[in-house]
Amino acid sequence: MKKINLAFAQDKNEANYIMENFKHNVIWVPLNLETILYFEQKKIKYFNPIELLNNQFHKKGLVQSTRLEKKLAKFTFLEESLKQRHKGIIRKFFNSIFFLIEVINKIEKNYKINSLVLSGWNNYNQKSIKGNYISSKILNELYKSKIKIILVDKIKDNFNHQIPELSFNFRNTKKKKIVLTDYNYNFLRIIYSCLFKSNLNVYILDFNSKNSFKKLFLKIIGVRFISIYNSIKKKQRKFNLKFGKIAFKYKNFDLSNLIKYRSCQIKKNLFEIKLKNEVLDKVYKQLKPNLTILNNVRGNNYFITKLGKKYNLNTLILSHGTLSKGNNRFEKMYQKIIAEELVNKHVKYICLQNKIIERSLKTIKANNKFIKTGNVIFSESKQNRKSFFLYAVTQRDFVNMQFYGIETFYEFYENLNFLNDLGKKNDYNFLVKLHPNINKTIKLLKKKFCYIKFSNKPIQKLLSNSIATISFSSTAIDDSLSSGIPVILLDRTNRYNHDCTRSNNKMKSKPVFYCNNKKDFIKKLKLTNSKTNFNFDQYSFGGNYKDNIKEKILNLI
Repeated sequence: MKKINLAFAQDKNEANYIMENFKHNVIWVPLNLETILYFEQKKIKYFNPIELLNNQFHKKGLVQSTRLEKKLAKFTFLEESLKQRHKGIIRKFFNSIFFLIEVINKIEKNYKINSLVLSGWNNYNQKSIKGNYISSKILNELYKSKIKIILVDKIKDNFNHQIPELSFNFRNTKKKKIVLTDYNYNFLRIIYSCLFKSNLNVYILDFNSKNSFKKLFLKIIGVRFISIYNSIKKKQRKFNLKFGKIAFKYKNFDLSNLIKYRSCQIKKNLFEIKLKNEVLDKVYKQLKPNLTILNNVRGNNYFITKLGKKYNLNTLILSHGTLSKGNNRFEKMYQKIIAEELVNKHVKYICLQNKIIERSLKTIKANNKFIKTGNVIFSESKQNRKSFFLYAVTQRDFVNMQFYGIETFYEFYENLNFLNDLGKKNDYNFLVKLHPNINKTIKLLKKKFCYIKFSNKPIQKLLSNSIATISFSSTAIDDSLSSGIPVILLDRTNRYNHDCTRSNNKMKSKPVFYCNNKKDFIKKLKLTNSKTNFNFDQYSFGGNYKDNIKEKILNLI
């Protein structure tokens, strides 16, 4: 059995740092799209995870993360919003651990691993995915008694214990009040719909003290901000969060210490959520808004839904996330995980913007009040000249991996190869809308793939010239259907179908098609390019966002 040195990198900076300081031969394991592209460009030898991991990996990952969740429910003694946030972060951390264990397990079947070569970088940044380096800590903890570990740098603990003091400021009014927890995700549509209502004030919850052009503009047009400020005091408050003890194993690995370590890393994050919750309680007690619109129920937003119940106030979820029914055990497990940040038992109203989301209710089993609003914040692009097929999928980094219902970075890379080959041989025009997590890779992608185009433009602009949207699972599906654009669900792994109406795949007027092979995919490309009379009634409630806001949302105030 051939002996190898195995190195891991979360980005090209980490890879370069290891290469500069370790001159022996290694084979690499790339941990995101950027590292695959970099190794391809430099002709560096690496293991592509696509050749190591199959659909069974995703199923096992879901099962094991669900087993961990049950342990965490007994492990934490936190207020509900903190418990949910802790669970979400630890689940993703476990997913990263699980990925590394499974990759090494597959490699060990054909190679003798002489050593693991690691940078030693260890960093937690609650504000940025890119600022997190976790692979060295995980691999050292798991394999230090099994395989020789070579650390370029010594692993240093990364704990930030600085806790801010919070204060808040807003101008109250006797008028009716609507609070938005965000002004992105097309929430501006709601603001513009309220502008000329003399008996209504719009408030935006603002945890960011920095000014911006958009914030200045909103203030000029009359939007009020609930500003929550923070300052670091010399005399620090003590953390008062209790986690309890946990024992969790996977295969012959005891993950208890790693989970405890990650819990300590995020303790500051959780404590800040707790402090903000205390401020929000004071704000809502004074303000008593007639309606609060939230885009998710993560962290402080979760607590706001509880305040709505406490003070008998209207709260409404208007999510830009995508949910579907799910047709098998694993699809349903995935949907329930995604739903945790989009739905909870405390929020009063849930907006159903299309029939895909409506069908998901059978899986997530929510007992809230539902409003069939029709589209509010998804795209409504006007069709211009049809120029290309738009490929748009959700992408997650190594540190926030999800299993089963999201394309992994290495599956996305293989699909780019597939589309590039089709573009070269069949003269199809494909344009790839990059997810925000990977938009900085655009230069590397353009060099690698000559027969497809890439863009970071807003999806609404791209849809206006799109023949059809190709996706796996993404809100691009919802954006497309609300814009009258057909969708091709490309599942070359034969794993996941975002459309639960697959039994009607042969309906000629149906605007959503599921494909898991090249022949069928080409057939659907030809069909969507030549056909125009698709029936969207199976997916859409109809109407336009302006009327839907006026008739279905503002009447709640």
